[in-house]
Amino acid sequence: LVQQNFKFLPLFFNKFNEKSASENFTIVIPGAVSQARRDYKRVLKILNQKVEVERRSREMLVEDAVSEEEVRSTEMLVKNFEIIFLGKAKGKELHWLENYKNSSPENLSIKYFTEKVPQPIFDEWMNKADVLWCPIQQETEFFSNNETYGKTKMSGNIGDAIKYGKFAFFPANDHSDLDFIINENRNRTNEILDFNGENSYNFQENFNKEKIRRELENVLKTLI
Repeated sequence: LVQQNFKFLPLFFNKFNEKSASENFTIVIPGAVSQARRDYKRVLKILNQKVEVERRSREMLVEDAVSEEEVRSTEMLVKNFEIIFLGKAKGKELHWLENYKNSSPENLSIKYFTEKVPQPIFDEWMNKADVLWCPIQQETEFFSNNETYGKTKMSGNIGDAIKYGKFAFFPANDHSDLDFIINENRNRTNEILDFNGENSYNFQENFNKEKIRRELENVLKTLI
């Protein structure tokens, strides 16, 4: 963020580290479902591309199979995805999600909410997440003021990643020095869906509550 005349206050700390068990690869997109804030059109485009690739791969495997047992084996190779739009959806965005859900393949399910997500439900899905997807729009508006993520405004999704101990994908132009923030490669649209889910970052070591408390205290002392 722009540093001139500003001080960064370290407020985010890690609270959750246990991933809930799930048979599916779970991708969570946290936040209110608004195209003005996040690029949901691109999300659905990437999902459609992945579905087509999976379909073609499965057809080729089935064609090469010589027995019913091999056909069943190829079906087991298909990865099951669960995409959670973890925020209230309404208007045109809700219509997009409804249409997509009605046409989505068996191995890709989506879930969305038409009301504000209660905190216990939010916590539950964030803990289930294998990775967070944060397709934020770089240019946005806040109380009629133009804002630029990464320069004049910080995404709350960074705090989500820290709190729940998750790796998070952000747009390519949203640069970050944080090791758990992954910038999307626009030339590799499947990288989010192909993410291996390994968590090699120690959130508790770097963002435990006591460490953040001390850092915040030191920053505040410099302002006195």
